[in-house]
Amino acid sequence: MVPSDLLKEALTYFERNRRAFKNQRFITVVDLGRRSNLERMFIINMSTGAVTALRTTHGFGSDQNNDGYAESFGNVSGSGKSSLGFYKVAEDYYGRFGHSIRLDGLSSTNSRARARAVVVHGYDGVYEKRVIQSLSLGCFGLSWGVRDWVVNTLKGGSLLYAGVSKQK
Repeated sequence: MVPSDLLKEALTYFERNRRAFKNQRFITVVDLGRRSNLERMFIINMSTGAVTALRTTHGFGSDQNNDGYAESFGNVSGSGKSSLGFYKVAEDYYGRFGHSIRLDGLSSTNSRARARAVVVHGYDGVYEKRVIQSLSLGCFGLSWGVRDWVVNTLKGGSLLYAGVSKQK
């Protein structure tokens, strides 16, 4: 279910940097190479190996054709692009989209995540069914039905890795 190339990269990074992650119970892998109508956010329970697969948004600036595929990525404010790389899932907060979690970019490709306000939050137009999801400003938008579980599970210092799988 989880693309093995992305999982390997995430686990290798996690093992090398384990002390940086206070919440070691879960890691998240997001395959932004998959079309948005598919499950592409994978939350892995590090104790049991159980995987929860969800749908999520990508940035409007990453989807030039508006076809559900993210083809272009960036780290520039105002670009509306999704950013690839490793993130630390930071503190939760209540904002415009209710209960949400901030992200700190740990890679050069996402180092401006916090300044760009790239977060994980619930979002209208995101559904846990096989339809192309709405576009975001670069955030990982979730359906309202899973938002609270995801926020409560990942907050407090877990690893999130966003990549593009080479597997088809």
